[in-house]
Amino acid sequence: MGQVAQEIGSEAKFQKDFLDQLQMTMIKAQAGVKNNIRKLKKSIIKHGSNHIVHVVLFALFCFFVVHMWSKDC
Repeated sequence: MGQVAQEIGSEAKFQKDFLDQLQMTMIKAQAGVKNNIRKLKKSIIKHGSNHIVHVVLFALFCFFVVHMWSKDC
């Protein structure tokens, strides 16, 4: 019975360590995402939002083409 309790304790420690490591990885990932968003915002402000306008116009054009194509069929 003592060995079973020891195994359960060992497994619980392993899972706790794993979750702690996973939490640290998530914190680092969140920090990286925040940093990249900050850089992206600076880049958009610096270079303007021409790229975003082009992407939106391209999406509208694609939607229009698909819409016209589906009307013909």
